[in-house]
Amino acid sequence: MEGDVKQALVLDVSVLTECARGDVGIINLIQQFDADRKPLIIPAMAVTGATVELGGDQDQLAVVSGLCRLDSANLTAVSDFKDGVEVGQVLIEVESCTTPWDAHAVTEALLHRCPILTTDYARWKGIVQDLSGGLTIVEIADLGE
Repeated sequence: MEGDVKQALVLDVSVLTECARGDVGIINLIQQFDADRKPLIIPAMAVTGATVELGGDQDQLAVVSGLCRLDSANLTAVSDFKDGVEVGQVLIEVESCTTPWDAHAVTEALLHRCPILTTDYARWKGIVQDLSGGLTIVEIADLGE
């Protein structure tokens, strides 16, 4: 989880699940980001969270898999001891962060100094407050059909 990705966005669980559920507006937005070569960071733990939220539906998970294969996507793993500790520390130190997938998204956003893209700002409000505004959240507004 080292390095610096400029102008990137971290995709949270809500973005992955809404794409998997067929939200055309969000799918089009992500496709446009990919066409514009905007780096998209997809935490592997967000894939875990999406799997849980989607009930393991294979058709929907195929969409998540497709997101991870976009040219601009970077699937980031918790790949060593240090990474595991960093995600664990977020869970310990950020009281409002209660899931490993959100903790992994926070870790990536802080590491790469980039915002988290979400469809659910309420999910992140307490975490932003706990981090004294040190985390930026970008909420996707209702894009319509």
